[in-house]
Amino acid sequence: LSKEYGQFNQVLNASTFPTTCDKSPSRMLESQWTFSNTYWTYLKPLQEVEHLEQDKIAQALEITKLKQQVKKLERRNKASKLRRLQKVGTAQRVETSDETVMDDVSK
Repeated sequence: LSKEYGQFNQVLNASTFPTTCDKSPSRMLESQWTFSNTYWTYLKPLQEVEHLEQDKIAQALEITKLKQQVKKLERRNKASKLRRLQKVGTAQRVETSDETVMDDVSK
């Protein structure tokens, strides 16, 4: 990215721009066109690349946060499933132990 800035600075230093106001209007228009052309050729794409890089970083941060949130929700869900299974398991153990005791008494 710094190479592109260096190229842009070289173009700016190439003395294609008017230094005084006493030059002819056609020369000034030509210089303005050269500046505009240089801007749209070098500087504008560099700015767009910088914006894209910033967007990429922001998206990466958002993705990381969402992944962390998913992991957190999965852990909560897993814990609640385990609690539910434990409750059901203890209830079934109580029922089966009651049935077993009753079967033993009937013999």
